Amino acid sequence: TASEATEKVYAKIKLLENDGYDKMVSGVKAWRQSLVNRAYLRLGQEAVAKGISLKEIVNLRRQSGQECLTVEEIEAIVVLNSKLIF
Repeated sequence: TASEATEKVYAKIKLLENDGYDKMVSGVKAWRQSLVNRAYLRLGQEAVAKGISLKEIVNLRRQSGQECLTVEEIEAIVVLNSKLIF
């Protein structure tokens, strides 16, 4: 599931912390530059620009046949990103 996948990412980042804080920071930076996180950010920007919710953006993209993160994936990313604030 999406939450299991993001928990794995979080666990790997926490493992990097054992090698030093700088390694963990590098892991967080890598996550922030990942395709998945960038897709999430683009969806958020589009939602704000159009003045609609993320769920509506997801539905619009699905209806037009575009690939898009699911609402479950978005929610899991939100949880992960909130854990990675330092």
